[in-house]
Amino acid sequence: MKVFLTYIIESQEITYMSDSELAKRLSSGSASRLESTEQEQYAQDLQRAIDQERKSRARLDRLRSTFLSTVNHEMRTPLVLILQSIELLDSNRLGTMTPDQLDTLMVLKRQAEKLDRMVMSLIRVAGFLSKQESIKPVMGRLTPVINGVLPLAEFKARSRQIAIITEIAPNMPPFPLDVKQIEEAVAQLLDNAIKFNRPNGKIKLSASAGDEWIEITVVDTGTGINPDRLETIWEVFEQNSDPVRRAQEGLGLGLVLVKYIIDAHQGVIEIDTKVGQGSKFTIKLPRYRP
Repeated sequence: MKVFLTYIIESQEITYMSDSELAKRLSSGSASRLESTEQEQYAQDLQRAIDQERKSRARLDRLRSTFLSTVNHEMRTPLVLILQSIELLDSNRLGTMTPDQLDTLMVLKRQAEKLDRMVMSLIRVAGFLSKQESIKPVMGRLTPVINGVLPLAEFKARSRQIAIITEIAPNMPPFPLDVKQIEEAVAQLLDNAIKFNRPNGKIKLSASAGDEWIEITVVDTGTGINPDRLETIWEVFEQNSDPVRRAQEGLGLGLVLVKYIIDAHQGVIEIDTKVGQGSKFTIKLPRYRP
């Protein structure tokens, strides 16, 4: 953690350092050139900076919590009522609908469901940020997780003439995972591979087990990612700053959510990408609880 309001004067230059670096410097005696009054002033400045940062973080946590509550109540609750009303109309309990009315109703349903997914993504990302969202790992296997997300992904892929190839190693061992969260992570990576693929493209989903890690890999033949954006693709709404990715629907929270989920499992996610050729995302999850 950088403390920006503190400093040590050396050779007429201001040098920034972390708290641990400062402790080492002071304990080694290399700060002996500072007068006692300067050391006292330095310590006071350091404490003020730390106190201010703690207050800022506490305020940010409160804002995130408020945002989470507001989105859930003011946006999701009306959406649920809209979706329930659409289901009621679709059931014909309020009267039989004409084919044109039914077609219009299905358009409304699809758009409401899309908006509901966006709101849920916001709620989940805000939950991870405010630490209100957590994982509940149990011993389970990966194959049922993948089988659970494939049907919807294949349906989306077919509409764009994209083929999904699966290569799951036999006899995958059990490991600690939150099934719903890992389902979400795999689904988001597949959705990302579909959205940024080319027509008649391909996606390969594979899974294997090593001595320490369970690996899930999603490879696509899509647009790839510019190298200068590799450090920022995990940031909230980063997609909106990329002209290519901004053209796709959504809030750009999919990869952000994947990163939070994998981090919560104490795993890692890696990217290998080439512009115009496609991307390879690899998730590594520990076989054993750390």
